[in-house]
Amino acid sequence: MKLSTVFGISLVAAALALPQPSTLRKRATQLHKRIVGGEDASINGFRFAASIVLSSLRGITTRCNGIILSDEYVATVTSCFYNPNGDKVDAVKTLLVGYGSINTDVQARVEILETKEHPNFKMNTLENNIAVIKVEKMDFEGTGAAAADIYKGAFRADMGAATIGWGTTDDRDKTGTTTTLKKADVYIGADNKCRVYERVYLIGTFTSSNDATICIDKSKSVGNGPCANDEGDALIITTGGRQQVAGIYSYGGGPDGNTQCAASYGFDYYQSLNKQLSFIQTATGLSL
Repeated sequence: MKLSTVFGISLVAAALALPQPSTLRKRATQLHKRIVGGEDASINGFRFAASIVLSSLRGITTRCNGIILSDEYVATVTSCFYNPNGDKVDAVKTLLVGYGSINTDVQARVEILETKEHPNFKMNTLENNIAVIKVEKMDFEGTGAAAADIYKGAFRADMGAATIGWGTTDDRDKTGTTTTLKKADVYIGADNKCRVYERVYLIGTFTSSNDATICIDKSKSVGNGPCANDEGDALIITTGGRQQVAGIYSYGGGPDGNTQCAASYGFDYYQSLNKQLSFIQTATGLSL
């Protein structure tokens, strides 16, 4: 039976032991910005990791993360270029990509030459939340940086994964960020729970982790996961000893749809790179 109302979905939420909503569904713009817990990562395992800094003429600095696709292209989420109100960042003064080190203070930096957003990106639902950045040519040989290997396999509930980033490390202070790359172990959520939770508390576009968006169940890794300034974080699957990037962090929430980091309940959602290969290859000319 199709449940088309928030009330109907709430009944399913109760059956699945999900928390009941105390307010109307939260909007995507309140939730898309959010690694607490975890441990320091080694650049040897994550040579594809990139940090992104945008500084506007108004003195506002935005930080998010990205995935190196080649020595001239980086993938990130389009929402990186929008403020929490859903407006695109205007009058950008500086656009930089850092790479080649787990410490942002000593990373090599290149300027962003061009950004290509997905033509069907929707800020209110965060559908097709992906962008490709063209940068000055990066020095792979001198820095040890390398292009990411994209995961093209299937997902199942409770499947182990990892996420990395330079975002917030303390849920009580979402304004500060770490200069050292962090890694946290996480787990794929069950599709039915991910769908119900996302429809009640967040946006309502999730279907399956084998579709456009990949879901992580916070309750499987309490105290670890993405937080503020972690937009564009890599979701990593290890296959045959190789680290492969499955997706990039888009949005998520804790209990009742709030932005509590690494909450004991809630879900995080990543934009699938495999499902966006057509856009990426068209935007870059790369064969991935």
